[in-house]
Amino acid sequence: MENAIIELKGRIDSTNAADWEPILLQAAENANDCELLLNAEELEYISSAGLRILLKLAKKKETTKIVEVRPEVYDIFLTTGFNEILHVEKALRKVAVDGCALVGRGAHGEVFQIAPDTMVKVYLPGFSIDRIRREIAYARKAFVMGIPTAIPFDIVRVGERYGAVFELLSAIPICDYIRGNEERTQIFIHESVSMLKHLHSQTVAAGELPSMKANTIRWLQEMRDIAEPYLFERLMDFVSGLPDSMTLLHGDVNPGNFMFSDGNLMLIDMDTLSTGDPIFELATLFVTYRQFPKINKKAAEMFGLTLQKAAKMWDSMLREYTECGDERQLAEVERKAQLLGCIRVIHYMRQHTEIEDRTEAIRICIEDIETIVLSLGDRKTT
Repeated sequence: MENAIIELKGRIDSTNAADWEPILLQAAENANDCELLLNAEELEYISSAGLRILLKLAKKKETTKIVEVRPEVYDIFLTTGFNEILHVEKALRKVAVDGCALVGRGAHGEVFQIAPDTMVKVYLPGFSIDRIRREIAYARKAFVMGIPTAIPFDIVRVGERYGAVFELLSAIPICDYIRGNEERTQIFIHESVSMLKHLHSQTVAAGELPSMKANTIRWLQEMRDIAEPYLFERLMDFVSGLPDSMTLLHGDVNPGNFMFSDGNLMLIDMDTLSTGDPIFELATLFVTYRQFPKINKKAAEMFGLTLQKAAKMWDSMLREYTECGDERQLAEVERKAQLLGCIRVIHYMRQHTEIEDRTEAIRICIEDIETIVLSLGDRKTT
């Protein structure tokens, strides 16, 4: 059911409060089970007489929200404590990105440079403001735990979409930093792996962040209709057997979520922050450098990489992260990462029906899963 919306305009004071009262109370009556939104974009002032009407409204319709409130009117709600009685949302500052340099693109949006030291991440349509607030909270948590990241300081509107503004001094996207430069590529590999190891040395309390294992089991359950029963059972045994770890994970460590800022590597986009065994993090690396490029070579080109360079970077990252020289052990870790990565890709493709080659991508991932499982014979995948 759609929300009921009432537009608040002009001034609401002792001269006209009596006119607004029946309008608002009747709107609450008509709203029934849906949410009542009071759009205050054109509200210039509200006096104590108007606030008394809103108090009556709050008692009648507790789920009422007042949105797009101008700063000067928001101060009235804040001063009187009305923001604790009703849900009040301050109007967001409007930012334009026309003519601004696009410095990054990811699964959730695009990053534009709007000033020499200021970026705005413009989220995809439908991305909720609550999810953006969660990302900001996660970024602060990561920063406190010693993870170099950028903390957004403002939520804005960019056309019909939401954006988050943050500072990155002299920021260079990784694809620009490493393009055609082998020395810089090795620097990025080393520093990003070191950052991940530091990230994975941190733990949080149970329930504080989403569990990547629980998410993966949920994604796997969604595959029942496309996976053969024996395949589904083997995958479920594999994922269920992974440790219930409270290790901190980023959850989406693709090159688009790294930047060099003022000479230091920064990890951004914290909305995927979660917990779990580090194999889940390696799975996201495998997806970025091997699985997606296998499905479509443009996935590597998006980060300025050839297929060969992407594969080489995955191999280098795997070896440096595991500090393992045993080829059989490395192959075992890679198989686990690919299994988890394929589950992730299938979930992603089934969620994004607008992707043209999604059916082919799912087919390739199912085939890869079957190949790995069959190669293991009767051995447990764990």
